[in-house]
Amino acid sequence: MVKQLFILVFTLFTLGSFAGGDKWQLTLLLSPSLETYNDRAAPDIFDYKLSYNVGVEYKYFLAPDFSFSTGAMFLNKGFSTRPVYANSGLETAGNILISARYIGVPFNFNGHFKLTEKLDFIVNAGLTGGYLVNDSFIGRRINGDKELQDPLFKDASDQRQPFDIFSKVYLGWNLGIGFCKYVASKMVIAVEPYYRRQINDAIDPSSAATGWVKPRLDSFCLDLKVGYYFNRNIRNYRKEF
Repeated sequence: MVKQLFILVFTLFTLGSFAGGDKWQLTLLLSPSLETYNDRAAPDIFDYKLSYNVGVEYKYFLAPDFSFSTGAMFLNKGFSTRPVYANSGLETAGNILISARYIGVPFNFNGHFKLTEKLDFIVNAGLTGGYLVNDSFIGRRINGDKELQDPLFKDASDQRQPFDIFSKVYLGWNLGIGFCKYVASKMVIAVEPYYRRQINDAIDPSSAATGWVKPRLDSFCLDLKVGYYFNRNIRNYRKEF
């Protein structure tokens, strides 16, 4: 699955590079995020986990104010939860961080609205597909010598443990806005807040986790991008600096 995703992205890169005279862009991105878990039947014990995502983006302009983008991303999803002890008299302490790491390929359409000669407002929408690399959990400041109520976390400690409950495939939709600014002749920087919401079930039904009702992973991201245009027809702003 991972191999097929990268072949698809490479093909898109190649097609864009041979589109003579067309406007296209390569971008590096870092995306700090708040990750959480959403389940209709789950108790209110899930919290946000501070995380990050990194990747590369290819953007092809279908028109001066409209583009298509794809790429490859490392997605560090998951959530935080409070431990519940078998002895109800014990005070809840610490938290458990759950991570699901995916290799993902986003497909977005982007509208570009010029605010000034060097500043654009951007609206983005699309889908992301991904494949699970691994998942794990780790305890933070918990009472390690006390039994936890949930058997999934019976080995919780300050050492990372395999979890093996998440679906192998991730599919989600993306919605974002942002600003893109020219900082050199063909170089831009962009800041784009995103909301990413999973469509398929987050939990593998064949895993040890049971009783979930439409579990989904939610992400609130801040995409920070540095991009470079490869096109001889782009207007040159260097003289204006």
